[in-house]
Amino acid sequence: MTEGILDFIENRVMSYEEAGQVPVHFVGTVAHFSKDIILECLQKHHLKPGNIVKRPIDGLIEYYRKNKMNA
Repeated sequence: MTEGILDFIENRVMSYEEAGQVPVHFVGTVAHFSKDIILECLQKHHLKPGNIVKRPIDGLIEYYRKNKMNA
């Protein structure tokens, strides 16, 4: 698992000029259950961890509930 995440970071994330300046976010069940490995791999490349979200729909539902109440 660690090797795959390192490959992803090196080949995909590091290809962006902004990689070291902005947080890197991960979404999905695999990311959720691999959080410790992801954080370790990000640290090796001196990258800032962002959100690691299992189900992004939960955040969207909460956002719209709050905004509907405030409208």
